[in-house]
Amino acid sequence: MDLGLAIYASKEVNSDIITEISNQLKEQFVNLNFGSGILSIHIGVICVSKDFEPFFIPRKPKYTRKKKEQEIDGIKFVTEKALEYDCKINFDNYQKLDGIYRKKLIASEVLKTTKEVFDHKKIKDFDSKAFINDLISFLESQKYI
Repeated sequence: MDLGLAIYASKEVNSDIITEISNQLKEQFVNLNFGSGILSIHIGVICVSKDFEPFFIPRKPKYTRKKKEQEIDGIKFVTEKALEYDCKINFDNYQKLDGIYRKKLIASEVLKTTKEVFDHKKIKDFDSKAFINDLISFLESQKYI
């Protein structure tokens, strides 16, 4: 499974931590299979200052079942059986924290949002309970939750 975080952040936000967690998730989940219903999950992490909040409202979860080809900035990519959703990180809380506490904040919000998404969105041929359990196990192993 392809699992990753997309970063939507104000310039004041040190996004290195979000990138690190994304890379860890990608590495941990690359060889796992939870069914043929979802091949990739992309979670947008929104952490913007109050001035930009009106422009970065979390989108509703979007599931792309059929193969879809897109080109953005000259880069072509294919999306198929992909789930995309956003989670919002409180900018002020994030800025007050550092190191492991920022990671814990991101992890807890990603997990909370993921649980909410799968509570409301059932995807045929995808074991969401096993996915969430593996996500929890990974976050616990990293001491993020």
